[in-house]
Amino acid sequence: YGKKYKGKAAPYKLEYVSNTDSFNFIMWNEEKKWTFKSDIATIDCLDILSEHFADEITKKADCYVASIKENAEPIELKLNSSHTNALERCCNLFAEYDKELRRAEDGIFYLKIFYRDHFDKSEITQYILSLGSSVVVIEPEKLREEIIETIKESFTR
Repeated sequence: YGKKYKGKAAPYKLEYVSNTDSFNFIMWNEEKKWTFKSDIATIDCLDILSEHFADEITKKADCYVASIKENAEPIELKLNSSHTNALERCCNLFAEYDKELRRAEDGIFYLKIFYRDHFDKSEITQYILSLGSSVVVIEPEKLREEIIETIKESFTR
């Protein structure tokens, strides 16, 4: 896809994305102190280096990911499970993200999604839009406003 990454990175984890039946390869860049991910299908060439990364490198990656979860405001959705199988669709679409699900009343659920970075947030926003009226964004308010604005813009085209 025309993107090239040159540099050393420690493999951090593989995650399965059920809605696209694909895998993401998540790597830790020790020099920049951040993780990045790529759909495995977009990787043309991956050189495996002979050097070994110490276990402390993985611990740094774990701490980084945990800090993002703690510092990023989670996205909370309200969904009606009886409306166009919203619960199943959400479980499928958001399978790769850390999440919490709680049942409020008959057929009503609240799904809290934790994301790692702006790339995840952008992807999650697209998934939310694809769910239509099956879900309502509760938090954060800014995302709720962005979703509303996007829907309004689509009607003016």
